[in-house]
Order: sequence, then C-alpha cells, then structure tokens
Amino acid sequence: MINHRHRWGYVCALALAGTSVICGCSAGGEPAPIAHQIDEPLIAGVPANGARLNAIGSVGVAFSNSVGETQYEAYCSASLIGKQTVLTAKHCVQFFSRDYAAGLKTVFAVGPDASAPVKLLEVVAVEGAPGDEGGFAGHGRDVGVMYLGERASELTPLEIGGLRAQDLDKKFIEIGYGTRDNTGAHGTRRAGNVTLRATQGRIPEIIFGTFERFKAWYETGSPNTNALFATGPVAPVAFLPIARSLREQVDPTPGNESGDDLDAYLHYLYENLVLSEGDEAIFGGTLGDAQSCYGDSGAPILRVDAKGSFIAYGVVSAGVGSNQLVCDYGGIDAVFGPEVQTFLASAQKWVDPCKGVSVGGKCNGKTVQRCTSPFEGPRRLVKFNCGSLGQVCAVQPDGSAGCTDP
Repeated sequence: MINHRHRWGYVCALALAGTSVICGCSAGGEPAPIAHQIDEPLIAGVPANGARLNAIGSVGVAFSNSVGETQYEAYCSASLIGKQTVLTAKHCVQFFSRDYAAGLKTVFAVGPDASAPVKLLEVVAVEGAPGDEGGFAGHGRDVGVMYLGERASELTPLEIGGLRAQDLDKKFIEIGYGTRDNTGAHGTRRAGNVTLRATQGRIPEIIFGTFERFKAWYETGSPNTNALFATGPVAPVAFLPIARSLREQVDPTPGNESGDDLDAYLHYLYENLVLSEGDEAIFGGTLGDAQSCYGDSGAPILRVDAKGSFIAYGVVSAGVGSNQLVCDYGGIDAVFGPEVQTFLASAQKWVDPCKGVSVGGKCNGKTVQRCTSPFEGPRRLVKFNCGSLGQVCAVQPDGSAGCTDP
C-alpha cells in the first residue's frame, strides 16, 4: 500500500491497511468526539527522550471528557521552527477547520509521550505551502505550518535547510510519534536514521527496481493495499483521484483489471509515477534504515550541524507498505525547494495579530475588539466603535462582546 503517514482515530485498534476505516473510541472508553486520521511512531527507531528534543512534538486535538478533564489525542508529528510557528505536513493542517467546527482545540503537544504531554499550546491559525496540485500524496507540496497563540520561548526552534546533490546516499534523522510495528503501538517520540535515496525519477523503479518486482508487490497486496496511495485527509479514498485517472488512460472500462489490461495499467503507473522534482524525495528503505509509518506525517527529516543546531530538510508525507509489514519501503516525503523555503522563512516570523484577543472579543471603552474566526478568512484583529450607533460595548447573552443600548 502507499499511504499518508496517519491513521484513523481516536482508535481502539489499528488497521494495518491505510485505506481501512476504524470506528474509534478515546482512552477510557469515552466516545470519540470526531473521527480523524492520526499519525503514529517510527519502525525500528529508538526512544528519543529529553528536553533537548522538545521542539519536536505532536499535533492533535484537546477536548474535555465526561468528567471535565482535558484529554489530548495526537494525529500527526510536528516541530517548532519559530517561536509561534510549527512545521508539519499540509495534509495535517487540513484538520484544523474541522476541529474548530466541532468545538475542539487543535494543539501542539510538547514532550516525548503523546499520552502525557508536558504542555499543550493552542493552534490559532494554519497555512499550507503554495501549490496544491499533484505530488505523490495528492496535496502538491505537502508542507504546512500551524501558528500558536502564545510564544514557546523555552524551546529552541529548528532551522530550515535545502537538499544538495551531494546529500544523495547520505544519512538523515527522522523523529516522530507514529506506529512502530505491526501491533499498532504508537504515540512516543522515536528517532531513526534514513538514507536519502532519490530526489528525482520514477517512484516504482526507485523503490522496487524492476517492473516485475513492482507487479509482484501489487499482486500480493490485499484489495485495500493494492489500490495504490492512501487516504486523503477526510476520507479513505485509496489514491482514487490519481490512480483511477491514470488507469482510465490505459483502459476506460471500470473494474477491468485483469490479464493484459492489468499489465498495461501497471506499466503506465510504473512509467508515470514520478517524484515532483525539488519538492519530493525518497528517504529510507535501505539496510539499517528506520521506517516512517502512520502518525509520523509531518515529522522532521533533519541533521545536526557542527554547532549542534537541528536543521530540517523535509517532512514525512507518505509511504509504501505491504501485506507483511504495515510500512516497509521507506517514505516519499516533502522537501524544501526554493518556493517552500521562501514560504517557511515568512512563516517563521509570524506574530499573532490578535495578541490574546479571543474570537468572542472584549470591550475597550465603547469599542468592541475581537479576533476573526478560522471561517472568516486570515486571522486578524477587528474593532468597532459602538458609539457610532449611539450604543455602548457590553457582554452579550452568549458571552461575546457586542453593542447594546446604554
């Protein structure tokens, strides 16, 4: 299977096929407030504890359970790259508006154990890198950022770097919270080495070598896994937008995937599934490499420079599994080409324009001050003088600030 590195949650069990839907429940048997695809830890990685790594965390939702306690459920991995800026995958930031609509808070969780975060920092806005068409995961450049409502001053942000030709076949480090084996264990921060294998070329050829091996992989998968590509951010669509359109160019007859027709279909995929040059790369899948998996989406792919600084060169985006291991062929990941680097450089400088003012707002004399909601366009502070209507600013029945008669 080829899949985004996330899973459906809040889950009581893990599906080994990225296209499976799981009905979830939260810890303690509480009903899940919403269904998500949740990202999980590195296979063959090692525990990565200690405060030095706390700029690398997870993102997910915070909500109150039936007894009023705050609970947190992670769905992706992430890293701090500015005092109020968190780097993750673009397909992870797409949960933000759905969380908000459901009355849930999207948060960046600090600490090595997602089940017991050291601190939760609220996400107040999100943004995706420019370019939303194409790409292996179907999101164009699968890089996104989340903006925090407060500064994470105690953490040292990661820096941003670009790959060079001489980086091919060199080792990098992935750190994430995703699935670590076929049992579905996940949720703790783990680190592992991955080799940069390619920055251009045909994906099936890079991963499998020959067409015969690619076909053998496809034929030994389950009906879910051999659909190629996995879930989108909202529904398990199993690469239908891309794989189906490619298939129709070979044979437009629905469901006709046998014999010579199947060979034609797979040949077309083998020749036409290519890396988006400058924006995607293949990491891992060689001897000694760790393996990204569900829940590692958004995890940084990094190196440590001579000064001890962490430099991020990409984020985990998608990957390939089989009927033997949930994830086992390395990752097809998003890297930082020139346009993405420009986007991230700007994002690193983000400062909250609302400066602590809520969507509900507050009164400043006769003036209402409030922050726009995620459904009102870019986050910004708005003001209105109730005196212009011959009124005053006061708390409304719903708790928000507004205008009313004196």
